[in-house]
Amino acid sequence: MSASTFTEKRFGDIARVIPGYAFKSDDFGNEGFPVVKIAEITPPRIDLTNCQRISADKVFGLDRFRLAQNDILIAMTGATLGKVGRLKEDVVAYVNQRVAKIDSIKGVSDKDFLYYLITGNANNSQIIEIGLGSAQSNFSGGDLEDLQFIVPDLPTQRRVAAILSSLDDKIEINREINATLEAIAQAIFKEWFVEFRFPGAKGEMIESELGLIPRGWKVGSS
Repeated sequence: MSASTFTEKRFGDIARVIPGYAFKSDDFGNEGFPVVKIAEITPPRIDLTNCQRISADKVFGLDRFRLAQNDILIAMTGATLGKVGRLKEDVVAYVNQRVAKIDSIKGVSDKDFLYYLITGNANNSQIIEIGLGSAQSNFSGGDLEDLQFIVPDLPTQRRVAAILSSLDDKIEINREINATLEAIAQAIFKEWFVEFRFPGAKGEMIESELGLIPRGWKVGSS
């Protein structure tokens, strides 16, 4: 197997940076396709829970700004300048202004690798710095495309991305397990110490300075 080749490349030569569309505020509603604004970028994901939506008649001819599963999005302005998220849901959505979609170039770059490239601490700091250098804390698609990064050849990009994606999958599984355990703990606490339906409870309650408590319990401090 030949050695990997690492070269310094202009970001615009390995990726397409597509700033979002300036939808009119009057076009938004509660039905239709989700529209990703800066608020929806909650690293490492895009959260569509409370997003505004746009009807089908308002997106005619806007395929350039259409999003698909696993697309990469970056905030281009404001206090959250440079934050990055991926659209995990398999839905049709659109990208709003002040957010940019980052896409790979076939035969040149791997999309998963691009995600890890721009979320790495050093590289993400470099992205944020170009925005902080402007009067309004923002950067353009051209600013991002002009940045220089050290990039390996495409086969190496894919290997690196596969390893990091595997680690991310394990982290996500652990996060979901922790969330489930937390929900169980909260449910048990409520059942035992709010509803007083704990193991062995007989339903007998007595008055106390805190209100009704199970018979046999005492009010005290630790």
